[in-house]
Amino acid sequence: MLDALDTISDSSTGDAKSDAESHIRLMESSAFIVAVSVAQFVLSYLALVTKTLQAKQCDLVQAYKDVELAKECIHDARNEQTWATLGSYPTRRSGCCHRVH
Repeated sequence: MLDALDTISDSSTGDAKSDAESHIRLMESSAFIVAVSVAQFVLSYLALVTKTLQAKQCDLVQAYKDVELAKECIHDARNEQTWATLGSYPTRRSGCCHRVH
């Protein structure tokens, strides 16, 4: 995405150039990087729920259990040192959310 914005910035003038440069600055900011990392971390717990709900034969009881498990895992992660290492996911990969099925 940054490459595309760089290309737009290099080959454009006026508002397009200015907008591309603004987006690049925002995407390279630490606040954006942290926000995306946290979002990825939290949303990764919902992968199981998403698969359950998108199945051809959706089991709503199982989906509800998966949602409850995801909520529990996210809650547990908030109480652990996991947040200190958002860039690495070994704890989460082997954590409670992957023991379901």
